[in-house]
Amino acid sequence: MPHVENSVISFSVMMSSLRHHKIARMALLSRVGKLWVGIIIFLIIAINIIWNHKTQAAEVNAELLNESTRPHTIYMEKLSTGSSRLGIKNIFELAREYATKNLPNETYQLYPIPIRHSGSINLVFLWGISRAVPGEGRHYIPPHWMVKFDSNTGDLIMEKQVFPADFNQPVTPGQFIGTHYWKKDGYIKNRIELENRIYELLDRLLPYFSEENNFESSATIQSAALELKSIYNIISKQFMRPYYCAVGHEFSMWIDDHANVELPPFCPSS
Repeated sequence: MPHVENSVISFSVMMSSLRHHKIARMALLSRVGKLWVGIIIFLIIAINIIWNHKTQAAEVNAELLNESTRPHTIYMEKLSTGSSRLGIKNIFELAREYATKNLPNETYQLYPIPIRHSGSINLVFLWGISRAVPGEGRHYIPPHWMVKFDSNTGDLIMEKQVFPADFNQPVTPGQFIGTHYWKKDGYIKNRIELENRIYELLDRLLPYFSEENNFESSATIQSAALELKSIYNIISKQFMRPYYCAVGHEFSMWIDDHANVELPPFCPSS
């Protein structure tokens, strides 16, 4: 009966093939199912990360706004220097001490802004709140506190709360105005040296600035003005310039005039 045997063998092979196809199909469906489960889990995680990021940003913004508008109890003992004139760096340190005693943590301090006052010079300092966000950088809100020191004696002259409108800025108190990216700005390796150089150059230039036009410009003054402007261009944060310029536009224009070189102005002409 060879014909019957061949039929039985063919039937067995067919059934075995069908079983293999069924197993393969089940395995494929199982893998596809696992793939879809993985995709759904990934989407859930991604949505959760995005939602948490937005929630954290909103919370940080609200906290910064609360810090910036909270009344501060100001304490600053009268500064008695015993000297006819302090260096700019000394006054900067006095301003930093003021901030440590009176202002919240994570308060940033801008560089001193010279303004003329009755034939002398006052130094204005602006402070605001910033907050470090992991993986992003340090977020800044507008300056909310202003203090003025006498550049000769270091005496505290004025202190007050300020708002973006005081600087002609169309933002609200507590609104983010910019972010300092650590990696992007990591190339400024000698920041401390540049900051110290700012104080030295201000010490050299401010006596002439206080005299307005009652002096003859020289190559030394022009060189100092050019160097100061170049350093400001390197280390000042672009989003902070409107605040520097609103207070110290006159000094910025004076530096531009005496730098005697075709560099873009630090502040736009008003």
